[in-house]
Order: sequence, then C-alpha cells, then structure tokens
Amino acid sequence: MGFFHGKPKEHIIVVGCGHFGFPLVRFLLEQNLRLTVIDSNSDAFMQVPVSLNGMMITGDGTDPDTLEAAGIFHADAVIAATNDDAVNIMIAQLAKQKYHVNTVIARMYDASKEKTYRELGVQMISPVMLFTNACLQMWNTVSNGV
Repeated sequence: MGFFHGKPKEHIIVVGCGHFGFPLVRFLLEQNLRLTVIDSNSDAFMQVPVSLNGMMITGDGTDPDTLEAAGIFHADAVIAATNDDAVNIMIAQLAKQKYHVNTVIARMYDASKEKTYRELGVQMISPVMLFTNACLQMWNTVSNGV
C-alpha cells in the first residue's frame, strides 16, 4: 500500500515576498498548496506564518542553484512576483526554457515589455492594467446607470 492517498499537493514556487508577493503567498497557503518562497531579503519572511507548508529560501531567484534548491525540477508553477521587470523576465525565462515548467506567471510593471513575456510563453499580470480595466469597467457601469 502506498504512502500517498490521492493526488499529491501541487508545488508552487513564488519568487518575491514583498508587498505584491506576500498577499499572494498568504492566499496560496490558504489553498493548502505546497509552497516554496524565495526572496533576497530574509526580513520579507517575518510575516509568513510558521505553519508554511513548504520552505522559505533567502536567495537570488535568478540563480539556478537557488531555483534548484527550491525544487524547480518538480514545480507545477513558478510565479515571479518581484518589483523588477528585468528580474521577473529572467526568472520566467529560466523556468520556461531551462526547467520546462509549464505554468509560469510574472508580474509586469512596464506594459512595453508585454511582447517579451508573450514570446517566452509566460502569463503576465500587470497591476497597472488591472487597475485601469477595473476603473473603465466601473466608469462604464456608472455612466450607463447600472
């Protein structure tokens, strides 16, 4: 009889545990996923619950040794959530091209970099575009009397 009953938990690597990454980490923890969080600043982990179902690594998310220590060979997804587009692109490129992770999501500040993300096959999230679209949607709702 096997040790596992049912499907093993998905493993997600989040790089960046700052003001964008931390709420994401908290949400993912609530989903009971196996999580590895990488941040270059160990202070970023101070708010992460001790009950983290995974591990926290202080290191450089663009360093293959750090990604491998995080378990990237078996990761179901990598989320690049740093505050630097160039770093997020590097992480995404490594995850997609070197480690062949199927699901790679990156935070994008500068919309002019959208083409680069798309060419890599990376899903992107732009907080600026999300906010802009939400504002337009609210404006349309108000202006149409709905």
